[in-house]
Amino acid sequence: TTTNVINMMKFLLKAKSPYDILEETDGNKAIHRRFSEIDKKYTKLLNKAKATAFQNENDKILFFQYSGDTSMSSDLSNELMYLFPDKIILILRLNGLTANVSARGKNVRELILKAIEGIEGSRAGGHENAVGGQIKVEDLEKFKENLEKLVG
Repeated sequence: TTTNVINMMKFLLKAKSPYDILEETDGNKAIHRRFSEIDKKYTKLLNKAKATAFQNENDKILFFQYSGDTSMSSDLSNELMYLFPDKIILILRLNGLTANVSARGKNVRELILKAIEGIEGSRAGGHENAVGGQIKVEDLEKFKENLEKLVG
């Protein structure tokens, strides 16, 4: 809730050292509890994504999609890029009728921009090796096909 966020921010502003945050106390219990909740979700998604990578070991692209109330796409794609540096990492978070895209890999911006050409309502941008974007869920298969053709 907004109240919890404000209370956590107030606590963080009062902290005098990292130990005030790292050591669980009555004052920071809410932060530790929330971290544990998010960490469980993140670890579960990361393990599923890694399993996908190992199942499709020879693929040049790691496609992983998920949905949920918490966006972790950027963090997942960064860690997966570290774990699988020779793959193009594509994390898709389904959010209603759209999918948020987080992509990592060598020259991935150029690949993603070419893959969304002609797909109405899609957009992407970012850095040479790290891209964010959005695409309609109904266009995901076309997007994947385009990207696979480009990567070869």
